Amino acid sequence: MPLPDADDFRVGLGDEERDRIKRQITASVEASLTVASRELWQRMYEAVSHMAEHLSAYKTTEEGVEHPFRGSIVTNLVKLVEVMPRLNVTGDPELNCLTDQVRASLLVDPAEWRKSESVRTETAMKAARIAQQMSAYMAGYQLAVDASS
Repeated sequence: MPLPDADDFRVGLGDEERDRIKRQITASVEASLTVASRELWQRMYEAVSHMAEHLSAYKTTEEGVEHPFRGSIVTNLVKLVEVMPRLNVTGDPELNCLTDQVRASLLVDPAEWRKSESVRTETAMKAARIAQQMSAYMAGYQLAVDASS
């Protein structure tokens, strides 16, 4: 244990000032966690929306493929789903549920999408539905955050 020093600034703090500093630190940490959680939702939303858009736009014609997509649509989503439990430091149950839903519904081999229009269309619809759910939740989340500010 370090030896106390009479010149330490904390020695002169009263209980009220110490409590004010604690409240300020707590509010700052909570605000940072709220921003981090909102950014996680946004990252997942962007990845899922991107998938829905690209899979819906993909068309095969006699001339070839219109609006092709890359396999990175899935690999980027896989990476995000893998790290989401560690990034969800607030333990947001809705985000955990969403991550499970994305894992179960959208992580399909891109080769399957290229081979099967029905698999591609079904996955695009699932992605659009999940993105829509996320959008509604994020709007409600933002309203709750704004109300508490």
